Amino acid sequence: MCLISGNSNSMIRREVLSDLAINAPNMKNSIYLLSILLVLFSCNRNRKTAGETVDFETTLSAVSFAGLKGNVADAKTGERLSARIVILDESGNAVNSYYNHLPGFFTNEDGSFEQELEEGTYTLTAYHGIDYESQEMQIELGPDQGFEANIFLKPWCSLKEEGWVNGGGHCHLYTEIDKDTAMLGKVRKICLAQGIDFLCSAQGWSGYNDSTWREGYAKYTDDRFIMHYGSEMPKYRTGHTWWLGQTRTRGYYWNAIDKNYEEKYYQADIGTAWSYAAINFPNIPNPDVVQGRKKAENAVAIMAHPTSWWVQDRGEITK
Repeated sequence: MCLISGNSNSMIRREVLSDLAINAPNMKNSIYLLSILLVLFSCNRNRKTAGETVDFETTLSAVSFAGLKGNVADAKTGERLSARIVILDESGNAVNSYYNHLPGFFTNEDGSFEQELEEGTYTLTAYHGIDYESQEMQIELGPDQGFEANIFLKPWCSLKEEGWVNGGGHCHLYTEIDKDTAMLGKVRKICLAQGIDFLCSAQGWSGYNDSTWREGYAKYTDDRFIMHYGSEMPKYRTGHTWWLGQTRTRGYYWNAIDKNYEEKYYQADIGTAWSYAAINFPNIPNPDVVQGRKKAENAVAIMAHPTSWWVQDRGEITK
């Protein structure tokens, strides 16, 4: 069973995940809502055992460093834990955020971090996915006086013990660099910090293709995180298909694509609208392509969204 959310993230039962080559039934909204309830039920039931026993407590020590440094770990086991660190100044502004719309930065894989700061009062919050409780603390820095924080996050729900994994199957990793190892390393770091277990990169956008992804992704895959291949093909004017567990794109399914729409509307820098009268189908796209490839590769194919859900510039016009 898969949980598919509106932004193409997934939470998948571990028993149907085998190197991301999985089968799943058609998913309706009712199944999605039921699955959410099942996850919450599992977490609430498991919280009695995961959340009560804490063997390690957070400590804060003064150091001769102008800022904050520290480590994040599991409060129950003491095992190092990568995390997202949010540091707010007295005005509530986030320090050194990686994203524009998500505050904070990410620790190293071993949970360590270091941030230079000026004198003042700050609020630090550490996060790790949805399976740990976040932790907040206020810290006051003096001149040339900083602190080292050993942060232990309390488990909220042991998702993996309950049989769940978390990931995304429709990831656009844009790059102009062939075999972009720096990008993959950064993606792995961000995913580990937020409790994401796997990603499927859409076709060649991470700098790899049908023949190079296995060797390239293997360097960033282990028992904590899986980097896998995927695509958002075939592509029709009525929607895209994205995949979990796909091994190759067969030339981006160009033989199955809606070429009239692609060439006369989507990729063209003239015209702002299309209709079936103006841009006819040369023939009905073969509906057996997706079903056939799904069976051949033991993969999951999902119609994620209509093609018209976004706007994009083409020359001097916007479509």
